[in-house]
Amino acid sequence: MSDSSTYAEILREKEIRPSSLRVAVLKYVTEHEVHPTAETVYQALIGSYPSLSRTTVYNTLHLLSTKHILNS
Repeated sequence: MSDSSTYAEILREKEIRPSSLRVAVLKYVTEHEVHPTAETVYQALIGSYPSLSRTTVYNTLHLLSTKHILNS
């Protein structure tokens, strides 16, 4: 599952606006078998998404967990 539109659809199904940053966080976490920390996600994505903040990563991970897209 590597198509960004697939991840966007997952977010829409849970009534989450699929911003490019949210899609990137979901894609990263889903495609890595190891349970990454928020800092790991941030460091992996900051090069491709210069506007990404640690707060965005933390808030997105919390939202994905709250909406049962990810397990805590």
